[in-house]
Amino acid sequence: MRFSITTRLVVLLFCYAALGAPRSAAQSQTFHVQGTVTDFNEGVIPEAKVSFHSDQMTKAVTTNAEGVYEADLDLGVYSMTVQSPHFHLFHRPAFRVTSPMRITFNATLLVAGSCDVTVSNSSGTPPTQDELDGAVRLFCAREESFPVPSADGVPFELYVHYGNRTAVNGSYAYTSQKLLAPQVFVAYNLFSLLADNVVYDAAHRTLEASGHVVVIRETAAAERADSISLKVENGEAIPLR
Repeated sequence: MRFSITTRLVVLLFCYAALGAPRSAAQSQTFHVQGTVTDFNEGVIPEAKVSFHSDQMTKAVTTNAEGVYEADLDLGVYSMTVQSPHFHLFHRPAFRVTSPMRITFNATLLVAGSCDVTVSNSSGTPPTQDELDGAVRLFCAREESFPVPSADGVPFELYVHYGNRTAVNGSYAYTSQKLLAPQVFVAYNLFSLLADNVVYDAAHRTLEASGHVVVIRETAAAERADSISLKVENGEAIPLR
């Protein structure tokens, strides 16, 4: 009889370990993301649709009356969009989370205005949809992205939203403009910054930001500076000085 009770106890412990451990492990393979959606006057935007996209799924949540959203996601690589009527689409490029954590992605939406774009090319053929979309992004939404390959193949991008833009020999200078972009916004993986002026050297993947610079590493406190120089690579924004 003692042998039977002991055997049953061992079997019960084995089943608990076999069935309980995977559930606990699965619960730990998520991260929590939260943030506030506002307009450029810092007014909150309720009922904005916040979506996270990966190769496997899309998850959408809605901001509450205070403009706040929250979501729990499986670890992995995602991009983020925020939509609300009468505002430009907010876009955040690919970011990767590899361990359970809490991150904050705030979003500032700009009022959408009318914008007519004419695209022509030297061949005289009608522009493609990609060419039209690119022109709208540059001249209406005033945003653009640059691929930043990583050593392990994650398709990171450097995203810039700006007021004005000039480009010379692979160097891109961005400035703010009160109504179109109160400050230049740059996002890269779990890093972002705001500044009055930003210069990006695409060949060397370096950033020079100046004028009321706010550096936001989403897992740490924000930093303020008059200017900063950074190199972006492998998901990191590395200070150069």
